[in-house]
This record gives sequence, C-alpha cells and structure tokens, in this order.
Amino acid sequence: MHIIFCLLSCFLGLLFGRIEPSDGLKENPPGVWALTNGIVHTEPGSILENATIIIRDGLIENVGIDIGIPEDATTLDLSEKIIYPGFIDSWVEIPVQKKDMHHHDAHWNFKVHARRELSQLYKPDEKKLKDLHRLGFTAAHIVPDSGIFQGQTALVQLNNAGTVLSSTLAQDIAYEVDGWGSDKYPNALLGVVALMRQTFLDANWHKAASEKTNQYPQLNKPLKKNRDLDILSKWIQDKDPFIFETNHELSVLRSFNIIEEFQLNAWIKGSGYEYRRISEIASVKPFIILPLNFPVTPDISDPYQALAYSNSELKHWDMAPDNPAVLIENKIPIALTSNG
Repeated sequence: MHIIFCLLSCFLGLLFGRIEPSDGLKENPPGVWALTNGIVHTEPGSILENATIIIRDGLIENVGIDIGIPEDATTLDLSEKIIYPGFIDSWVEIPVQKKDMHHHDAHWNFKVHARRELSQLYKPDEKKLKDLHRLGFTAAHIVPDSGIFQGQTALVQLNNAGTVLSSTLAQDIAYEVDGWGSDKYPNALLGVVALMRQTFLDANWHKAASEKTNQYPQLNKPLKKNRDLDILSKWIQDKDPFIFETNHELSVLRSFNIIEEFQLNAWIKGSGYEYRRISEIASVKPFIILPLNFPVTPDISDPYQALAYSNSELKHWDMAPDNPAVLIENKIPIALTSNG
C-alpha cells in the first residue's frame, strides 16, 4: 500500500508539475548590452565623448571611456548619438480617495491619512506612461490627490511593471478646503491650519504618553491605538521630510510658521508665485518642487477685453517665466515638474 501511494504521488507530481508550451515564438533578448561611441551626459556639465555604457539585466553597470566590454555583451554602436539620463518628474498625482479603507486605529478626522502608502496603491497607466516618456521622463515622484495629511509619497520607475525605487519618500500635506457647503470639519482654511497644528501636537503627545505608559504600565491606562499618530511622531523624530503643498506665496509663509513651531524637516510644493516674497523665502531656503504652469498670454486684441485684466494678472504673466531663475539666483534648491 505504501509503495502504491509513493508511485501515485510521483505520478501526480509529474502530471501537475509539467511546463506548459510557450504561446508563440519564445523571446530571448540579450541580458547584457554595450552601448559604444556615444556622447554621454553623466550629470549637468559633465560630458563624455566616445563613451561606453554597460547595461546588465536592465541596470547600468558601468559608464566611461576605454572601459572593458564584457564577453557576454551585445554591442550597439551609437556614434554621433547623444545619451542623457532620463528625467525624474518630481510631482505626479494619482487618485487615491476611492481606495481608502476605514481602520479601527485610524485618526478621528477623515482628512488625516498618514498611513496611506502610495507605493502600495500605484498602478501604471499606459496612456500616462506614454505622455511622460514623450517628455523624456523615466521615473516619477508619485503623490496622492486628496486629504490634508495625504500620506507617504514614493519614487517609481515609469515602466509597465511599476517598479518602486523608494517606498517612503515624504509625507504630503495640503491646505485642502472643502468650502462652506461641506458639513464636515474642516470646511475653511482656518480649520485646516488648526487641524494641522493639532495633529502635530497630538502626534508628539501620543509618542510621549506611549513611552510613559510602557514605562509605568501599572500606573496608567493603556492608550488607544492610533497608527496615523504613531507614523507622524516617528516621521518628526527621524527628521524625515514633510511636503507642504502651496497655491500661492502666502501659503509658503504660513507653512514656515508650522515648520518652525514643530521643528520639521520640510519641502515646499511651489505655486509659481514665489518671486513675490523672495526675500522671506530666501531666508529659509527650503527645497521647492516647482510647477511650470506659466499663465497664457492675455488676449488684449479687444480693448474692452483688455480692461478686464488686472495689473496683478498682467504682472504675473510677465514675471512667472522668471520665477525659477529668481529662486536659483537666491540659492534656493528647486526641482521642476510638468504637473500643473
């Protein structure tokens, strides 16, 4: 009986363990490439003539002049071709609201989602990938599109697999106002700022209270679990970056007050209006992610239509293209994005 059972097991293993035939022609592309004789831009201002790039399993293994070519490499002559690194779009929003779930240890306010991880929610969109590839982008900083504490952003490779390069880049914070038509708090800018400050205060208190409770469990009641506050308190302690989304220059100054109050390591998502308060912004010199959303040329062909434009609109149309240069001149680090 034991022999029959063993034979039956072997037979079933062979039956279900067989490999199915491939559908169509089997692809077997080279795993190692040597791109030779190209003009390679390794970084801004650094150019290598007649350089070679070694690519192994989709990753760059070596770049240089007169470097050895591996024996297993397939050579591709790129004479007179210019090669530069793919761009990184520093701000690509993806919809997330419909994917949120209610958790028993969530924050009490529906706009606080510190636990949200964009690396887990990102799904490549073929049309969006083509548009970004057409502009030269090969990686992107993906961010959520809703909430006040919106969650943890990520860096992804813009391929069909959606390869995650960094799953925890920053915590995104936005001045999202639903307006007076909403019956949920906060529905005004004043409430948004109050919620931001209260949440940071709660995160610091929750961390200190948890440490005391763990140290003296016999003298304290167990704290109610709140994973969002746990994440925020650790983010503050580890000096990981928070990104404040701003829609005008006064939002930047408002963010500076919160950053200073809670001693945050913070970046700014700019608006294009930073030149209006350049002296205050230059005194802090935050890292700014800057959209290239320049205003369209005002239509003044009709004199009555021309009168509809305010002086501030016309001035912004004139000054907006110079905003990146103004920031750079004041030694403020920036990254550009196609968003906006």
